[in-house]
Amino acid sequence: NPTSGLVNLRLKNNSEESYKLEVVNMIGKTLISKTVSLSDQKVMPLDLSELAKGVYFIRIQNDKSTGLKRVVID
Repeated sequence: NPTSGLVNLRLKNNSEESYKLEVVNMIGKTLISKTVSLSDQKVMPLDLSELAKGVYFIRIQNDKSTGLKRVVID
């Protein structure tokens, strides 16, 4: 971090098969929202290269927990 837009998300516990993934900007606007399936993956590649330079937050959640990470696109 910072990145040119390519991010690898590592999940500590992938017992749930689907997660809600959101990328949010500094003012709270959701720019990307999708459901992802991670049945056999512990690392998920995410391409954010189409976003403008700046600070973003990646939120991943399932029924049991929510994770939030800050990423800087340079």
